[in-house]
Amino acid sequence: MTKQCLFRFTPEHIHLIVTNTKDGGDSAVQVWGQLRADFVFSDYRVESANNNEIWLDVSCENMVRALKSSTQSVNGAGAPPSVVMKLTKKDNLPILSLVITALTRTGKGISLVQDVPVHVLNKAESDAFKEPMVPEPQVHIMMPPLANVKVIMDRMKSMSNFITVAANMSGDFVMKVKAQEVQLETTFTDLVNPELDPTQVDVSKYPSMHRDPAEFAEARVHVRDFGKFVHSYAVNPTNVVCCIIEKHGLVFYLYIGEDNSDQSLGTLTYYIPIRAS
Repeated sequence: MTKQCLFRFTPEHIHLIVTNTKDGGDSAVQVWGQLRADFVFSDYRVESANNNEIWLDVSCENMVRALKSSTQSVNGAGAPPSVVMKLTKKDNLPILSLVITALTRTGKGISLVQDVPVHVLNKAESDAFKEPMVPEPQVHIMMPPLANVKVIMDRMKSMSNFITVAANMSGDFVMKVKAQEVQLETTFTDLVNPELDPTQVDVSKYPSMHRDPAEFAEARVHVRDFGKFVHSYAVNPTNVVCCIIEKHGLVFYLYIGEDNSDQSLGTLTYYIPIRAS
C-alpha cells in the first residue's frame, strides 16, 4: 500500500497509521488501526515525555521482514519463540530492535536480533497527523465475506479502473463496473444494517435513519483503492461495516477478534475517497 507507515504506541494500545503523505504514493486510501496492547504483548511498557506516547515512522518493508523472522522461528519443541521488542539506539541512531529467542532440538538457546531503523516523531510532527473527519453516512451495512468480495473484484478489475459500491438500508449490497457497452453487476441480499446505539451517537443526525430503506446510496472509487481494503480479509476480521457517504467516499470499519467480554481486540478503519476519473 505504501513504503512507510507510522506506529503510535500508547500505554493501552498500539496504533497503525498508513497514509500517502510521507512517501508521495499515488494511493488515496488512508488506514487507521489500533490493537489492544495486552493482545499483542504479555509485558508492555511505554514511557515518554510526549504524554507517554511514542510515534515511529518505519519502512514497511523492513518491518515486515523483521516480523517474518519472528513468526518463522520455531523452538525445537515446536513452540513459538519469545520476542522482545524495544526502542533503543545503535551508532547514536534510533532503532526498533526485535530480539528473538528460541531453542534448538538439542535444547540449546539461540538468539536472533533484527534491527529496524526508525524515525522518532517529535510532538509537532505527530500533531500533524489527524484521522479524517467525514460526514455521517447515507447507508451503513455489514459486508458479505471479504473472500467472496475479492473473487468478484478480481473479475471486475480487468474490465475497468473504477468500481461503484452501492447499498441500501434493506440489506442489499451491490458492486458494479461499466466498460464501454458492457456492465457487470453483483448483488448481495439479506445483509444486516447494524442498529445505531443512541447512547454513543446522536441518531437524529444520521441520514441513514431518515431515508427510504430501499433507496440506494453509492460511491465510485478506484478499483485499486478498493482492492487494498478487500485484501484485509487476511486479518480474518470478525465483522466489517461499510459506510457509504455520497459525493465523498467509502469508510470501512473492521473489527478484529473478541475477548471473553465480547469486546473487540482491535479495529482497522479504511478511508477511500470517490474518484471522478
